[in-house]
Amino acid sequence: MMTTILLLLWGARMLRATLRHLSLWQVKEFRWDRIAAHFRLPSARAQILSPLAVAKWMLLAWWLLDPSRASGPWAFLLLTAIYAGETAWFAWEITRRTFRRPHVSPRSSVLFTGVVIAVMILARAVRAADWPRMLTLLALDRGLFAIVAIAVLATVPATAWKRRSVIRRASQRMRAVPGLRRVGITGSFGKSSTKELLSILAGERFQVLKTLANINTDIGIAQVILKDLSDRHTLFVCEMGAYRTGEIARAAELVHPTIGILTAVRNQHLALFGSL
Repeated sequence: MMTTILLLLWGARMLRATLRHLSLWQVKEFRWDRIAAHFRLPSARAQILSPLAVAKWMLLAWWLLDPSRASGPWAFLLLTAIYAGETAWFAWEITRRTFRRPHVSPRSSVLFTGVVIAVMILARAVRAADWPRMLTLLALDRGLFAIVAIAVLATVPATAWKRRSVIRRASQRMRAVPGLRRVGITGSFGKSSTKELLSILAGERFQVLKTLANINTDIGIAQVILKDLSDRHTLFVCEMGAYRTGEIARAAELVHPTIGILTAVRNQHLALFGSL
């Protein structure tokens, strides 16, 4: 009974961590360069070096050096207390609606399923190697981010193929709409506001299609084109964003804007651009 309680608490902790990791990857567009830049932030480093994280790593190292120490009742009680606290925090986040989880998408669904399967396989493999149960649970706890990262890497070929296909079809769709005027808007800030204002003003004369919310990458723009662009549109107002040199060029190659608006150039995203 007590072992079942520990496994349930550990499972809740792993669910929370998996969803948080996937949410981070999704926000960073599953880009390794943006993930690397994220972990250079002081807030991210503080999370990595939090007292609980450091304590878990130290405990794991101790148990790896002497696995017999992971078999005693005190080890069981210690892990139960840790995961009970994390599960309580998880419940509090859900109650307060502050928990970060990924938006449901084909890629996030595949990744979640793949991570769950990978953890189950690893748990069986490690247990087959006669590791103590507590050591197995803690090792999978500490290795979860690496498991998620490997799962993301495994989806790259299929995602890259789909990305090229979507952009190619969107480019063909753009060429098929006669007389469509195109406005590209970029800059360090003010892109979305400028897009909304221009769309309202131009709406009195044109049938306007605009990119939605903060969608501003080439693949995001392509998806808007395929979903919403029709022959009745006479003006396409497109927000374009970038984190590295060349990303505006890729968006412009898709849209071929006849009018360009540059709002401002400031020091946003210098972690990947390198310099102003």
